[in-house]
Amino acid sequence: GGVVEHIYAKNIYMKDIAQEAIFFDMYYFVKFATDSPRDERPVVNEGTPIFRNMKFENIVCIGANKGIFVRGLPEMPIENIQMENLTLQSEIGAELIDAKGISIKNTVFNCEKTKPVISISNGLQLSFESIQYPNADLLFSIGGDRTQGIKLKNIDFSKTKNKAVF
Repeated sequence: GGVVEHIYAKNIYMKDIAQEAIFFDMYYFVKFATDSPRDERPVVNEGTPIFRNMKFENIVCIGANKGIFVRGLPEMPIENIQMENLTLQSEIGAELIDAKGISIKNTVFNCEKTKPVISISNGLQLSFESIQYPNADLLFSIGGDRTQGIKLKNIDFSKTKNKAVF
């Protein structure tokens, strides 16, 4: 439990990451699928950690399953994470679930699966600026009845067949 905040990391180079390059998961306590069936019914109490107020910049990852994975809880989203100047070569671009105040700026998503490049479910006040990608079938997949306040700035949509699906 406790609060994890005010973390700043920069100038990181990663290669051949087995899973996610940047990873926040409030469901970390559930058993892995190989152990037994997952119990994905978390209970928020005083032992539930809080992740917020972090900044990551100048990060390069060459080879990962997912570039970015952020999954909070419906009752407690992961909050205020700034990511800037990223180059991510991965199978999947980014997945944001129950996230609030996430900012991704000056980022290159070079991902194999491009439908979508960025997936959002129940995201609040998310910001995407100067996002680059080689080509995409779908840039954004946006869902969840709590999703609101998504801002896009300086994004070239000419390389995608579909900007967004809601």
